Amino acid sequence: MIYAILFGVLLALIVCFVLLVVQQSRISKTEERNHRVLDQIEELTRRATEAEAVALTNASEWLKREEARMRADSIKRSEFVLTGKMAEQLAPFLGAFTYDPRDARFLGSPIDLIVFEGMTEGSIERIVLIEVKTGRSNLSGREQQVQDAVRLGEVDYEVIRIEK
Repeated sequence: MIYAILFGVLLALIVCFVLLVVQQSRISKTEERNHRVLDQIEELTRRATEAEAVALTNASEWLKREEARMRADSIKRSEFVLTGKMAEQLAPFLGAFTYDPRDARFLGSPIDLIVFEGMTEGSIERIVLIEVKTGRSNLSGREQQVQDAVRLGEVDYEVIRIEK
């Protein structure tokens, strides 16, 4: 009987040992799988970080190029505006101006010049409103309105007296 008890205990110990080995094997496989998943996560994170760095570098380079382009465009536009402003002032002295420069008066806005044709000779025969444009620039909305009003004959002459 004692042998049966010892045999039972020995058998229980063997079963426990086998179960322990099987459980240890499962734990090792789970740990290996977890390590592989962690390694994959680390690799994906590294790749994502590299891709983000490349994207940020590309975005930064694009931003620098775009900023340089915008600055150059701004300078170009500024040059056009300055050229236009100078042309407005100098128009009476340039070859395209067909009136006597002494008859012209600079206004600037909403039209550039008023020519009192014949004023220098002592007899004003006609008044001409002139808008000076350079390149392919178009009339602004306000300039177009002035042109339309003149063409429709919506021009008057008034005297305003100021009392002392």
